[in-house]
Amino acid sequence: MSVNSTTISIRFDQNAGILSKQIITLVQLIYGFPTVCLMGYIFIHLATSSKYKNSFYRLVQVDLLINMICWLNTWISIRSMHSEIGYKFMFWLMNIFPQSWFISGFLVLFFFHMQFLSAASLSVHRLSSILFFQKYERFWSRYYIPMFLLFFIYSVSQPRLTPDIDLEVINGALFLVKNTENWANFSNKYFVFASCYITVLLVLGITVARLAKKKLQGTISANQGVSRKLTKIALTNGFVYSGIMIYTLANILGPQIPFLPTVLLEYATNILTTASDLNFLKNEDVVGLYVSASFDDDDVLANVMVVSGNDQISRMPANSGNLQPYPIQPNSYITSNLADIQLANLKGVLYYNTVKQFANQYFYVIDVHSAFNFNLEGLGDVKTTVVFLNTMTNMIPNFSSKISNWQQDSNASVAIYNGIPQDGIKPKNTQIFSNPVHSDIFDWFYFKNVETFSLSSVAFYLDSFKGCTFKIEPGKAILGGTTTTALTTTGFYMKSLGEQQTVTRVNMMKDANSNGYTGANILGHVPNGATVTFYVEDNGKNYGTGTVPADFFAPWSTAVVGDDIVINSTNAQMGQYFVQYFVIQGVKLNVTTAAPGDTTTVPLETTTKLSGRVFTEFLCMVILILGSHRF
Repeated sequence: MSVNSTTISIRFDQNAGILSKQIITLVQLIYGFPTVCLMGYIFIHLATSSKYKNSFYRLVQVDLLINMICWLNTWISIRSMHSEIGYKFMFWLMNIFPQSWFISGFLVLFFFHMQFLSAASLSVHRLSSILFFQKYERFWSRYYIPMFLLFFIYSVSQPRLTPDIDLEVINGALFLVKNTENWANFSNKYFVFASCYITVLLVLGITVARLAKKKLQGTISANQGVSRKLTKIALTNGFVYSGIMIYTLANILGPQIPFLPTVLLEYATNILTTASDLNFLKNEDVVGLYVSASFDDDDVLANVMVVSGNDQISRMPANSGNLQPYPIQPNSYITSNLADIQLANLKGVLYYNTVKQFANQYFYVIDVHSAFNFNLEGLGDVKTTVVFLNTMTNMIPNFSSKISNWQQDSNASVAIYNGIPQDGIKPKNTQIFSNPVHSDIFDWFYFKNVETFSLSSVAFYLDSFKGCTFKIEPGKAILGGTTTTALTTTGFYMKSLGEQQTVTRVNMMKDANSNGYTGANILGHVPNGATVTFYVEDNGKNYGTGTVPADFFAPWSTAVVGDDIVINSTNAQMGQYFVQYFVIQGVKLNVTTAAPGDTTTVPLETTTKLSGRVFTEFLCMVILILGSHRF
């Protein structure tokens, strides 16, 4: 399967409320801080005591300094996301020093190289002390500083090992913006570098051990006794560091080794998840789990498992169309023994609903995998909620769903929201599309005609009373250059995250003898400094609005029906926004009080979990399977 470029935004504090993460972070602080203090003491003691003049101790000092700074840096780029205090600290730091995240992330990879070079230099030092006993001390005393300067230059000059992860303030919150394709490439490069470094350290360690045993065997001088101790220090440091990298590579390669018994992999998975990051679903009662993964290989999906109640690890069936729920017990969790690169290639979605939704016979989940004629009108005068999941990545932009042939009774109400529904009352003006439409010139207005439109989202949902009918299928509806199909009509436009910004112009079917109105409701999330514009062109004049989209829309309209409407944005490529527009011509405005829906929605969020393997969780309700890696 090919790896498709996908950019996702992840709340920086998505792990802050997880107890296991907080405990692990606290433990790391409890043992880490005294360790760093001890390292600092040893560093000073080696520098001030006249007993430690050997050049080996200078290398140890540099190694201690590297490890101390590396540990402190991880509290910025890695561990800060696991606590509320860390989130507040990073929010403050990003406001006063926006480049802090980039620098800290760069230093994580910088120290990856420097720690290897430092560990290797200790082994090379001991090797030279055995082979060149008369000359090694003078060489190392003279050249260890230039040597570490070369190490520094090498470590700085490795942009090929830099992942594409940015930290941005979006609508007052911190988000990690991550390109999954670049992340997968980074994992491959990390694997190559780590493999080479492990090989070098092991070869050096074995060589030093063999030579030390051969050359120093049977000697009893004080200098050679010290030499043995220094050699043991170098070997221990090298083997420990190589062991850390071997553990990382074992997590990557383990599931790909075909001859390992399945039970061993299951035990390994249980140990890893128990000791680290269980991907708990947080359901307090029996709910329904839905799988949308028609683009993924069944053999690979078999390694994505759910643990439900006292049941053994179960493999979940994937299907398409009208999805059937897979009942799961309270406190179930998702786990996998797949490698990071395999997770990066997965496109599927795991979604589970609430207890109330699970008991609702008018709650549906649809997998948008092929053309589907959608009809809710036959259900009668009932309220329905329908979740649409789209994991199609063979189009630009990905996850596009095209909606056409819309038909709806004037007494019915429909609203579409981005994300996943939750129980409760929804905030006002948070729907991305509705019919009837709400505006500043009327309360609710029903449109008989709805233009063909598309959404590019993994998950969105529809709330309805009395229903509607339409055709939904994978695909993108090209809006620019089209002409509206009725004098009075409503339509929709969406720019997805990472999609190229373009000027979208729609021609108006116009009655020169009729007056009317044009309006738009705009909402979404865009980076700081970005704006979205909507304006009407009429005989060379523009009537419009510029806005910074938020979680809710402020209705805008003008008493003009122009030749065209134009939608554009600036500095919003890394944002997403939604525009519902309408045109009314020659119609007396009739106000209706029918307001759509009575559930609530929460913006799409993501959570990184699963012991260095990531499942992206929408609102703790949806897990988008994407690859990840822990530094």
